[in-house]
Formats: sequence, structure tokens, C-alpha cells
Amino acid sequence: MAKKYPALLLATVVCFFVPAARAQYGNVDVFYNYITGVAHDAGFDTGTLPAVPTAAYKESVAAYFWGFPLQTTYRTQISFLNGNGVGINTLFSPATIDSGTTVEAPDVDVLYTSGFLNLTGSSAYVLKVSNTTSTSTYNVMGVVNAYGDTTYSVGTRNFTTSAVNNSGGNYLLVGPQYNTSQSLPSGVISYIQNTTDQTWLISRMAVDSYATATLNGQPTPYNTVAGGAASPLSIENSKPLAQSYALTPLADYLNGQTTASTTVSAPTSEGLAIAQANATTKTGQAFFQYVGDSVAQNGVPSSPSNDQNAMYQNFSGIGLTASGYSAPSPAIQSEMNQAATAAANMLQAMSANTSALPGAGATSTNWTVNTTLGQYPATYQGWLTNALTANIGTVANLAVDGTYPQTTIDANGNLLNGSNAYTISFAAGQLPPVEGFWSITVYDAAGYVVPNTGNTFYGDNVYSIGSMQLANYLGDNLNTTAVTFHLQPNAPTDAALMPFWLPVPDGQNYELLLRMYFPNSTDPSILNGTYTIPAVQIVPEPATLALICMACGFAGLRRLALRERGCPQTS
Repeated sequence: MAKKYPALLLATVVCFFVPAARAQYGNVDVFYNYITGVAHDAGFDTGTLPAVPTAAYKESVAAYFWGFPLQTTYRTQISFLNGNGVGINTLFSPATIDSGTTVEAPDVDVLYTSGFLNLTGSSAYVLKVSNTTSTSTYNVMGVVNAYGDTTYSVGTRNFTTSAVNNSGGNYLLVGPQYNTSQSLPSGVISYIQNTTDQTWLISRMAVDSYATATLNGQPTPYNTVAGGAASPLSIENSKPLAQSYALTPLADYLNGQTTASTTVSAPTSEGLAIAQANATTKTGQAFFQYVGDSVAQNGVPSSPSNDQNAMYQNFSGIGLTASGYSAPSPAIQSEMNQAATAAANMLQAMSANTSALPGAGATSTNWTVNTTLGQYPATYQGWLTNALTANIGTVANLAVDGTYPQTTIDANGNLLNGSNAYTISFAAGQLPPVEGFWSITVYDAAGYVVPNTGNTFYGDNVYSIGSMQLANYLGDNLNTTAVTFHLQPNAPTDAALMPFWLPVPDGQNYELLLRMYFPNSTDPSILNGTYTIPAVQIVPEPATLALICMACGFAGLRRLALRERGCPQTS
């Protein structure tokens, strides 16, 4: 999802009865009112906003939400290239678990292979997709444009002939100006034409990082159960698959050459500083500058099916035009900065409380499920959903490749907090229905994994648990066993619960992300809404539990007395 992922978000339907598409989704006033209305529903105090906002203020709020995905992709490229010491048009495959802060909500159950490309003009690259059939390893390579849309994906789902089977292949990756009527080179399956020059490749290769974990220098109990390095999904087996992606300039490919992924990085101290400076969203004028820089490179689509310019053309008064960003007067800049701060706070409120939003995809068990992520229409709803996705998970897979339900609240509607203990219970045969794999991951309120120690079953830094671990631990009993996960900061006192313990940040609010790769398309399915994710249940404190038991005892005595007297009972 790369942050946060993946999931998630809002599917509010708003209808405005305006005849033309350009007029329908090109009104700053309507977009501003839509944004503030949704923020209010999420709990943001809109009374802190100007009672009579100026045109520049409203345009700046609208531009913040419209441009948030562009800013995210643009600065992520800067952070990625500098932080890893790699160049443009290069695939980088470190084959290590991403538990850092380069991206929000990293998936710790995959090995990433990533790269940023500039596909201007006649630029063309042959993308070699890994063959993972021998180990039945789930993988997906997403192609993302500057606007945060996943325009194409290729991987396990595309090659499925059994539950998991991927034969890989070569694809010709080109930009929007490339003439795709030309014949494909020998050995290339098809074109992949991205819609912007800036292109972000993100591959996810399944890995079970706990399979080879040790504790005090000795294999963990799970290491022994999973088979250690011999496990098909151990890092020893997944690493060469992740590193077998290749990105070769077309001219080199025609000469019989292949450019393998870069596997080691050499960032400079200056590069690392630049990467860190771009690791989080820019503020004030820097934010608008990055939006303008992205527009200058990638343009603003204005086709009937994707009319981004209907909204963008309204931002010239604050310095955003087709040629980029030119800072307006100091007075307008001051208004822009204030508006950007308010917009950032509204976006954060929405991200922290997606299930409270109208039509958000919130389920009866307080998970937020959105199966429309990955591609976003040029509408008020689409822009807002795209901004939320970028804020929560940077970019999202297409739902058919991976759907990421998310929650920050328990069954009672209260925020999840590490001061409490919780459980998530799946009935026998009711684990998430997928053809790939699934996992539950814990993130802090900022969207990053939480370092932890003390798990004597898996080892230190247990960020997630899912189908890969349960398949090894439960074996043939996987689909006939009820499973309860225990979410608490400290280890359970019952050693039998250790395989099901997910550590959470002590005393802090946190978020859960349920990743479901290659979800079933038949019932029950997350894609058609027939699968229900269990609620997160708070575990009562001992004193509270005693009171509950006492109350239950009194109720039981009352029912017994009624029965003995032959009295009717009420439920």
C-alpha cells in the first residue's frame, strides 16, 4: 500500500444536478462545502474555519485535497531515490522487510521491489515480471501514475490456473505519448501504457519473515513449525523472487540485454537528509510548489472520462497553472498557508474516523471497507477519496488484487487504545476468504509499525499475523478451527495464546489494517459484501468482569425463581 493502506475509505455519494460534466465537478464553492461537510461528519470542528472564507481560502482548501495525491507521489519519488541512492528508471529490490518511515503503513508481509520512471515521449522499457510458480508465492506489480491511480497490475491474479500460479513474463512499459500501434518486440506479452510520464512501479512479493526468526540465538517455536529456511515463504526463498524483476531499456532488450533490479543502495548523507525532509507531507508554500511541479511534468487530463482540469483551472488565482506554480502576493500566500493548515487538519480528522463518515463503507462491525480504491474518478467524491487514500496508505492496489479493510474503533465505537486489551474472533471456517493471503497489522496513530519485544513464539517485532502463520501452525485444522487474536501491549499469561498475540502500542491509540490479497470473487466475498469481518471486542477489566458475572448470577437466580413459580419469562 506501500502507507496506509491500503482500505479503507469513504464511498460517499453526492449528486449535483448540473448538466455538463465540466460544470458539475468544476465548482470550488461546491467542493469546499463538500469537504467541510465530510470533515464535520468525521468530528472536525468546522467552527474554527472562517465564517466567510475568501475565494483564495476556498481555492486553497480545494487545491489541497485535489493536489494531495500529486504532492504525495512527487515527494515520495524524491525521498525514495535519495534515501536509497538509486537513479530514475531503475528498479530497487532490497529484499528486506520495510518497517521504517519512508512510507506510511508499510506491509511487513511482503518484499517490495519499487522504482520511479520518467516515460516521456518515446521512452520505453521492458518490464520482466517474476515467475513464482515453483514456490506458489503470491505477488503483484502495480503501475501507478502521478495522480495516485493504479492504472495497471500484473501478477498472480493474471496468471491463475490453480489457486496460486504465476508464470511471469515481459511487458513493454511506455508513457502517454508513445505510439502503441507499433508491433511488440519478440518475447513481449503486451503493452502497459501509463497515463502520465511520471510512473511508480510497486511490486509486492509475499514473505513470512517469522519463518527464520531466532530468540536468544535459537530458533523460535514458530521457526521450527514453519520449517525455517526451508519454508516456501521464508525470506531465503522469497528474496530471489523479489530480486528477479528486471527493467531494461527497449534498445538494450533488442540487443539481448537484461537490466536486473538493483539490490544494494548507496545513499549519501546529503541524499538521506533530502529523503528525510520529504518523508512527510509538505506544509504551506512547499506543498503548493510540489503540486505545481507535478502538474508541470505530467499535465492535467481534460478528457471527458477524466476531466481533472475542470477543477484545476480554478486555481490560477493562487498561482497554480498548467506551467506549474508561481507564488502570488504575500497576502494571498498567507491565506493559502492558513487554508492548507486547516485542510491538513480536516484530512487527518477524516483519516482517523473513516467509519463515521456517511456512506463510508463502514460495516456493522465497525470496519471500513472500500472496494473502489486504486482508481479515482474526477469528481468531488473521487478527489476526496484519493486524498484520504494517499494520507492513509500512499497508494492502493486495485481491489481485485488487494482489499484493505481498516478500523480504529472497537465494537462499542470507542477508539482502539493500548491501555485496553481486545480480541478479534473468527468462527471456524470464517477466516478471510482469499486466493492469495491475508494478514492483520498494527500501526500507531501516525501510520507506522510499532517495535516490540517479548513474543516467545514468533520472536521480536511482531507487527502482523495472518494466513501464512496460521497455515503453518494449524495445518490441516486451519479451516475447522475457531481463531481468536489477542491485542494487548504485554504478553498473555497463558502460553497457549502466544501464537495469537498481536502486540499494540502501550497507552496509545492505534489502527488495524486487514490486508486481503486476491480476495475471492464468489460468496462469501469482501468484494460483494457477503463476508463480515469480526468486530474488535474489548476485554473487560477483572473488576468489571466480576460485576458482569455478579449481574449474570443475579439474572440467573431470577430466571430460576420465575421457572420455579411457573411465571413467564422475558428475553
